[in-house]
Amino acid sequence: MRCELEQEYFTDDVDDLQRVIQKVERALRDTLNVRTKVELVERGTIERTEGKSKKILDLRGAL
Repeated sequence: MRCELEQEYFTDDVDDLQRVIQKVERALRDTLNVRTKVELVERGTIERTEGKSKKILDLRGAL
């Protein structure tokens, strides 16, 4: 799952980014009972749709 991260939270420290990834993965697992790999991307990377927003981009089978 790709998640946009606000620019202010990007750091040069890989450990900081890994902690954010783990926190998001844990929150998804605990709240939705969904296990998934999280990829952090820069703000504006995920395309916006008009009207109803996309909540999840399903990339299964895309690889």
